[in-house]
Amino acid sequence: MCATSSTLKTEIQQMLAGLYSTIQFQFIVVDASFVFNENGNEKNNQLFGAFIQLRNEFQSLEMYESKLVFPSVIKIFEQKKLDKNKTVPNILELLELTKSKENKLFQLIENIELGLKTSDENFDKNEIEKLISIFKTDFFQQKNDWKKLVEDKLNGCKCLQSNELISLSKLQTTLVKT
Repeated sequence: MCATSSTLKTEIQQMLAGLYSTIQFQFIVVDASFVFNENGNEKNNQLFGAFIQLRNEFQSLEMYESKLVFPSVIKIFEQKKLDKNKTVPNILELLELTKSKENKLFQLIENIELGLKTSDENFDKNEIEKLISIFKTDFFQQKNDWKKLVEDKLNGCKCLQSNELISLSKLQTTLVKT
Protein backbone atom coordinates (compact mmCIF):
# COMPACT_ATOMS: atom_id res chain seq x y z
CA MET A 1 0.00 0.00 0.00
CA CYS A 2 1.40 3.40 -0.91
CA ALA A 3 1.51 6.44 1.34
CA THR A 4 -1.21 8.04 -0.78
CA SER A 5 -3.60 5.22 0.07
CA SER A 6 -2.86 5.68 3.75
CA THR A 7 -3.40 9.45 3.53
CA LEU A 8 -6.71 9.02 1.73
CA LYS A 9 -7.89 6.40 4.24
CA THR A 10 -7.15 8.83 7.07
CA GLU A 11 -9.04 11.62 5.30
CA ILE A 12 -12.02 9.33 4.72
CA GLN A 13 -12.10 8.22 8.35
CA GLN A 14 -11.95 11.82 9.55
CA MET A 15 -14.74 12.83 7.20
CA LEU A 16 -17.04 9.97 8.18
CA ALA A 17 -16.32 9.98 11.92
CA GLY A 18 -16.04 13.74 12.30
CA LEU A 19 -17.96 15.85 9.82
CA TYR A 20 -20.57 13.34 8.72
CA SER A 21 -21.31 12.27 12.31
CA THR A 22 -21.66 15.92 13.34
CA ILE A 23 -24.14 16.54 10.54
CA GLN A 24 -26.15 13.41 11.40
CA PHE A 25 -26.32 14.51 15.04
CA GLN A 26 -27.47 17.99 14.02
CA PHE A 27 -30.22 16.45 11.88
CA ILE A 28 -31.50 14.69 15.02
CA VAL A 29 -31.41 17.95 16.98
CA VAL A 30 -33.24 19.88 14.24
CA ASP A 31 -35.81 17.11 13.84
CA ALA A 32 -36.61 17.35 17.56
CA SER A 33 -36.89 21.16 17.38
CA PHE A 34 -39.89 21.20 15.02
CA VAL A 35 -43.21 21.56 16.83
CA PHE A 36 -46.36 20.61 14.97
CA ASN A 37 -49.99 21.19 15.71
CA GLU A 38 -53.20 20.51 13.83
CA ASN A 39 -53.33 24.06 12.51
CA GLY A 40 -49.67 24.20 11.53
CA ASN A 41 -48.46 26.98 9.30
CA GLU A 42 -48.13 25.83 5.68
CA LYS A 43 -44.75 27.57 5.35
CA ASN A 44 -43.46 25.67 8.38
CA ASN A 45 -44.68 22.41 6.88
CA GLN A 46 -42.88 23.25 3.62
CA LEU A 47 -39.75 24.09 5.59
CA PHE A 48 -39.95 20.78 7.43
CA GLY A 49 -40.44 19.02 4.08
CA ALA A 50 -37.29 20.69 2.72
CA PHE A 51 -35.44 19.67 5.87
CA ILE A 52 -36.53 16.04 5.39
CA GLN A 53 -35.39 16.19 1.75
CA LEU A 54 -32.03 17.59 2.85
CA ARG A 55 -31.60 14.83 5.41
CA ASN A 56 -32.54 12.15 2.88
CA GLU A 57 -30.20 13.55 0.22
CA PHE A 58 -27.34 13.78 2.69
CA GLN A 59 -27.89 10.20 3.86
CA SER A 60 -28.02 9.07 0.24
CA LEU A 61 -24.72 10.84 -0.49
CA GLU A 62 -23.13 9.40 2.63
CA MET A 63 -24.16 5.87 1.69
CA TYR A 64 -23.06 6.31 -1.94
CA GLU A 65 -19.66 7.55 -0.84
CA SER A 66 -19.08 4.99 1.90
CA LYS A 67 -20.18 2.02 -0.24
CA LEU A 68 -18.84 3.01 -3.66
CA VAL A 69 -16.76 6.18 -3.94
CA PHE A 70 -14.38 5.83 -0.99
CA PRO A 71 -13.64 2.10 -1.56
CA SER A 72 -13.07 2.80 -5.28
CA VAL A 73 -10.60 5.59 -4.55
CA ILE A 74 -8.69 3.38 -2.13
CA LYS A 75 -8.74 0.49 -4.62
CA ILE A 76 -7.01 2.61 -7.27
CA PHE A 77 -4.17 3.56 -4.94
CA GLU A 78 -3.73 0.06 -3.54
CA GLN A 79 -3.17 -1.46 -6.98
CA LYS A 80 0.51 -1.98 -7.62
CA LYS A 81 0.07 -3.01 -11.20
CA LEU A 82 -2.73 -2.53 -13.67
CA ASP A 83 -4.55 -5.77 -14.35
CA LYS A 84 -5.91 -5.60 -17.88
CA ASN A 85 -8.64 -8.12 -16.98
CA LYS A 86 -10.06 -5.97 -14.17
CA THR A 87 -12.03 -2.83 -14.68
CA VAL A 88 -10.58 0.29 -13.11
CA PRO A 89 -13.11 2.52 -11.35
CA ASN A 90 -13.49 5.88 -13.03
CA ILE A 91 -12.85 7.94 -9.92
CA LEU A 92 -13.40 11.29 -11.56
CA GLU A 93 -16.77 10.15 -12.90
CA LEU A 94 -17.76 9.04 -9.39
CA LEU A 95 -16.67 12.41 -8.03
CA GLU A 96 -18.78 14.17 -10.67
CA LEU A 97 -21.80 12.20 -9.47
CA THR A 98 -21.10 13.25 -5.89
CA LYS A 99 -20.82 16.84 -7.11
CA SER A 100 -24.31 16.53 -8.55
CA LYS A 101 -25.62 15.33 -5.19
CA GLU A 102 -23.76 18.11 -3.40
CA ASN A 103 -25.30 20.70 -5.74
CA LYS A 104 -28.72 19.36 -4.81
CA LEU A 105 -27.82 19.66 -1.12
CA PHE A 106 -26.70 23.24 -1.70
CA GLN A 107 -29.99 24.10 -3.41
CA LEU A 108 -31.99 22.55 -0.57
CA ILE A 109 -30.01 24.59 1.95
CA GLU A 110 -30.73 27.74 -0.02
CA ASN A 111 -34.45 26.86 0.03
CA ILE A 112 -34.37 26.25 3.77
CA GLU A 113 -32.63 29.58 4.37
CA LEU A 114 -35.32 31.32 2.37
CA GLY A 115 -38.01 29.42 4.29
CA LEU A 116 -36.51 30.49 7.61
CA LYS A 117 -36.97 34.13 6.65
CA THR A 118 -40.72 33.70 6.04
CA SER A 119 -41.73 31.19 8.72
CA ASP A 120 -43.16 31.78 12.18
CA GLU A 121 -41.53 30.78 15.49
CA ASN A 122 -42.95 27.24 15.99
CA PHE A 123 -39.46 25.76 16.19
CA ASP A 124 -35.92 26.59 17.20
CA LYS A 125 -34.45 28.43 14.23
CA ASN A 126 -31.02 28.46 15.87
CA GLU A 127 -30.63 24.71 15.43
CA ILE A 128 -31.53 24.89 11.75
CA GLU A 129 -29.16 27.81 11.27
CA LYS A 130 -26.44 25.77 12.98
CA LEU A 131 -27.05 22.90 10.53
CA ILE A 132 -26.87 25.33 7.60
CA SER A 133 -23.64 26.76 8.98
CA ILE A 134 -22.09 23.30 9.28
CA PHE A 135 -22.90 22.63 5.64
CA LYS A 136 -21.73 26.01 4.36
CA THR A 137 -18.56 26.46 6.42
CA ASP A 138 -17.41 22.87 6.91
CA PHE A 139 -19.07 20.36 4.61
CA PHE A 140 -18.74 22.06 1.23
CA GLN A 141 -15.20 23.24 1.99
CA GLN A 142 -14.08 19.80 3.12
CA LYS A 143 -15.67 18.17 0.08
CA ASN A 144 -13.81 20.59 -2.22
CA ASP A 145 -10.56 19.85 -0.38
CA TRP A 146 -11.23 16.11 -0.72
CA LYS A 147 -11.78 16.31 -4.46
CA LYS A 148 -8.65 18.41 -4.91
CA LEU A 149 -6.64 15.91 -2.84
CA VAL A 150 -7.86 12.97 -4.92
CA GLU A 151 -7.16 14.76 -8.19
CA ASP A 152 -3.69 15.81 -7.02
CA LYS A 153 -2.94 12.25 -5.91
CA LEU A 154 -4.18 10.79 -9.18
CA ASN A 155 -1.85 13.07 -11.09
CA GLY A 156 1.14 12.86 -8.77
CA CYS A 157 1.31 9.45 -7.09
CA LYS A 158 4.57 7.66 -7.94
CA CYS A 159 2.86 4.29 -7.49
CA LEU A 160 0.46 5.17 -10.28
CA GLN A 161 3.23 6.57 -12.45
CA SER A 162 4.93 3.19 -12.30
CA ASN A 163 2.00 1.58 -14.06
CA GLU A 164 -0.50 2.57 -16.68
CA LEU A 165 -3.07 4.02 -14.28
CA ILE A 166 -1.43 7.44 -14.33
CA SER A 167 -2.10 7.98 -18.02
CA LEU A 168 -5.68 6.86 -17.46
CA SER A 169 -6.13 9.29 -14.57
CA LYS A 170 -4.68 12.23 -16.54
CA LEU A 171 -6.96 11.46 -19.45
CA GLN A 172 -9.97 11.30 -17.13
CA THR A 173 -9.00 14.61 -15.51
CA THR A 174 -8.80 16.24 -18.92
CA LEU A 175 -12.17 14.85 -19.95
CA VAL A 176 -13.90 16.06 -16.80
CA LYS A 177 -12.46 19.56 -16.94
CA THR A 178 -13.44 20.28 -20.53
